[in-house]
Amino acid sequence: RVGVVRGQVVNIAYTRMNTVTETGYFTDFVELPREQAVEQWLSGDEAAMAAAEAEARDLCGRWWTAVEVESAEPLLSVRIDFLVCHPARGAAEVWTCEVGEQGYSSVGWEAFPRVVFPELFVDCLDDVDCQVENCGCREAIAAA
Repeated sequence: RVGVVRGQVVNIAYTRMNTVTETGYFTDFVELPREQAVEQWLSGDEAAMAAAEAEARDLCGRWWTAVEVESAEPLLSVRIDFLVCHPARGAAEVWTCEVGEQGYSSVGWEAFPRVVFPELFVDCLDDVDCQVENCGCREAIAAA
């Protein structure tokens, strides 16, 4: 789960669904810190994790561009989910699973309210020419 704000990767959450039911549903959602994800899911292969992260970052940039050109409004943020395969030592294969719009789940992104909400606030005020002295609008927009 990769959080992208204004085209920049700002959060990576290491998650997986541990079980697939007989009917194909994913269950038993698990989130791990990066170090534990490397150990448990990639057999300690740091090079594979680095390769997966690099590929995911590249794909995020490509997806951001694709979504941006399709949108009538400037983008604020998306969450992009990836599936990762570990075919060999030092290697990773990465597939895009989902590109979520602004209403996505922020599970695994503890700083989400502090990172995304101020940006959302600024977007709401972007076309406002506030003339109220000391209301904070100008400071918020200038800080963005």
